[in-house]
Amino acid sequence: MIGFLYLFFGVSLAFLGALPLGTVNLSVVHTTIRYNLISAMKIVIAAAFAEIILSFFALHCSMYVNDFISKNQIINVIIAVVLVLVGSALFFVKKEQKEKDENAKHPSFSNAVKGFLLALLNPPVLVFWLFAFTFVESKEWLHINIMRPIHELILFFIGVYVGKFLALFLYGKLSVLIQNKVQNISKYLNKGIGAILFIIGTFQLVKMFLS
Repeated sequence: MIGFLYLFFGVSLAFLGALPLGTVNLSVVHTTIRYNLISAMKIVIAAAFAEIILSFFALHCSMYVNDFISKNQIINVIIAVVLVLVGSALFFVKKEQKEKDENAKHPSFSNAVKGFLLALLNPPVLVFWLFAFTFVESKEWLHINIMRPIHELILFFIGVYVGKFLALFLYGKLSVLIQNKVQNISKYLNKGIGAILFIIGTFQLVKMFLS
């Protein structure tokens, strides 16, 4: 049962973190539309491996982040405010996304290498994982840190791979089914995630001020 929780949280966190439209998502959409889904799958598979590396690095750093937060409660207020601001930005701000010809930009890179580098060299994703580990640990939903038994960590990182894979595969399938509406779908996904972050942040602020 415990192992299932690690797998579940790995899938859930990676899937949630990969939903907002970013460089990897756009690359999957662009490659699927210009070529086919099979070509885009090389990006998806490589990007999912890169996600494991990012999440592992964030997990290693999260122990120090958690210790710092426990000694500085004002950080909890800052995190809650940031959640509200980021959630509001995702929900209300309209941001135009332009697809780029990645193959023209990196003509010598294969889709697999491109997907791996785009996913690995992505600071916002690293920040997401740092926050996710800190938040989950602070809520005591799951004790996830680098000192956990190896089988729990393996299950978690398998979940990370699956979650990232599923999210990017969803973008690829959607771009095949409704090519001219992918941008609109990503907008609604961003709004949904923004609403969730706003609610969590607001709840945290209210809880801290009432306690």
